Amino acid sequence: MTRPNYQFELDDTGQPHASLAGQIDQVADFLNTDIRRSSERCEEILSAIADIRQGTTPVWACTGNLYELSLSTRCAAIANVYDETIPPAELTLEELAILVRDWHSLIAG
Repeated sequence: MTRPNYQFELDDTGQPHASLAGQIDQVADFLNTDIRRSSERCEEILSAIADIRQGTTPVWACTGNLYELSLSTRCAAIANVYDETIPPAELTLEELAILVRDWHSLIAG
């Protein structure tokens, strides 16, 4: 599995920023607004992914500032909690794990 094509950087004020080819999509916005600088949230998500992969937890969900993250054996879904007309972004658990690990590395820097 290759790393999803997201760019992570610290801006001039030291705040983390995610984008997809220079654009902000739901996944990048989820990282920017709901995880932000929270190593604890990264670790919580990675732990939930591991539990689902091991079969100890069938589903897991959390709600942040703008999005709800739902994990299952089928996929990871990121849904806007304020606008239900926007379809959830879906990734594989592996894709999400890669992004969250990379984001965690950036903010733990």
